[in-house]
Amino acid sequence: MALTNFERTLRAVRVERRRRPLALLVAIAVLAAWGAWAALARVGVHVTSVSGRLEVVEPVQVLRAEVAGRLVAVHARLGQVVAAGDVLYEIDAAEQELAVADAAARREAVLAERDVLLAAIDAAAAAGEGVSQAAALLGVRTGA
Repeated sequence: MALTNFERTLRAVRVERRRRPLALLVAIAVLAAWGAWAALARVGVHVTSVSGRLEVVEPVQVLRAEVAGRLVAVHARLGQVVAAGDVLYEIDAAEQELAVADAAARREAVLAERDVLLAAIDAAAAAGEGVSQAAALLGVRTGA
């Protein structure tokens, strides 16, 4: 008796249905065994304890910046050995650069005023008015 295509398909489906529960039971058994092992197994833990005492070899060195400012770079790491003269941190120098530029501008203004006063003294001396008048002029110009 020859089987039709439909009968062959039905037979294949029946065989497949029998295999699925078996695979599911094997998976459940493996998971149950793993869970039991994880819950009940004893794992050896080795504990070591040491007692000791720390002593300071050298006193703590406090670092202070010569100027206040905002840090822009850190060149030292924690625990790094450093020597005298090593750059550890960089501070933003914008504020100090502005102060230097301001001082240079004030210096130029004072030098320009000095040149004007020296020219006035030279002009007064050349006109024959004498040194006392030139000195008086210098006192008036500076507010003294």
